[in-house]
Amino acid sequence: MKSTAETVAQSLEQVAECDALIGELYAEGKRIVLISDSDGVLTSSDSDALGRVDLGHDSLERRFDLEERLVLQPLRPGPWLPIVERCRAIGAPTYIVTARSTFVFPRLLWFCLERDVPAKWILGVGHQSKRGSYEIIIREHMSDADCHFIMVDDSAKHVQDFRVLAAELGITERFANRSHVFRAIPVFDHTEEEYRAFYDAVMGATSSSGLDAVKVEVPGFGELLVVPDRREGLKRIQQSNLESLLAAAAILDR
Repeated sequence: MKSTAETVAQSLEQVAECDALIGELYAEGKRIVLISDSDGVLTSSDSDALGRVDLGHDSLERRFDLEERLVLQPLRPGPWLPIVERCRAIGAPTYIVTARSTFVFPRLLWFCLERDVPAKWILGVGHQSKRGSYEIIIREHMSDADCHFIMVDDSAKHVQDFRVLAAELGITERFANRSHVFRAIPVFDHTEEEYRAFYDAVMGATSSSGLDAVKVEVPGFGELLVVPDRREGLKRIQQSNLESLLAAAAILDR
């Protein structure tokens, strides 16, 4: 499960290649649009890794249960985060097209806030095709002949869908290859045993003090914020925070 040093090096080479491309395009006065996946690209491959761990019966449901308990915990950074930081530095917009949706989506929002990711749009498409989202983004910028699209995803299908769409819309041939596509190499930071220990620690978290969110220390993953009661716990946290904000506003209005 844990990626070899060679795989990690290959991933870093990909990122360096993309960074060099951005530098060249920017030096030529071109405008850049980054279209990126989240898991395994901007953020870690933890969720994908857990998909490879045998969690017993209803593994998919158990993974969603885990994600709901971590709803307030930002995702960990992935190998392509430096590209987003580079785009932020030159004022290039970032669009995130991700399969994350519903209660597994907020963790990506917290990540973007924590890491100051300048995402113009974050499109959570669930298990639908990403093609429609790609087309919306491309059409918004394709009239600018100096605009180049950089797309990064770790899925061969999504990469192929983007390539086909780019050709259909004419941004590949008509403007001397304005489409640059990278299929990200997945990088797994931990062994299967460590991911299983991570799962067990989160799922086993309880609150003995009446708090709806508790901190859990997981070796290799650091301190995690866990909501043991999932949606019900989150509802209580939201209501408590709303009441605190209303009370503070009432004091200020006096």
